[in-house]
Amino acid sequence: MAGPSQTQTPQFFVSDADKEAMAEQLVAQTMFALDRLGDRPSAPIADDFLDTLSRACAALLAADTNLNTPAKQRQGAESVAIHIVRHLRRYREEQSETGVSAFQRMVSSQEIPEEMRQSWSDS
Repeated sequence: MAGPSQTQTPQFFVSDADKEAMAEQLVAQTMFALDRLGDRPSAPIADDFLDTLSRACAALLAADTNLNTPAKQRQGAESVAIHIVRHLRRYREEQSETGVSAFQRMVSSQEIPEEMRQSWSDS
């Protein structure tokens, strides 16, 4: 992962369309799960959502054996932030063109699999 002091181009091996589709599923299913795990029905769970995704990113970075100093770990985290800002700009542009936030599009476009609904109902 490249830090701000390095000029390294990210290596992508999955198409943008496939990653967007995976993000749509991740957003919808994570929101579904958090809504059911929360201690208040229909509570605002944005902080819980961000905390969940940041844990996933941190786990990925923690597994990177090249990030073996605090400075390198910070550079890894900054790399994640660079990706977020890039997509944030794109999603804001999409929202100004369509009037619909990317988050709302993602949540509303994905059907929660029946198996997932059933497993949550059974627990």
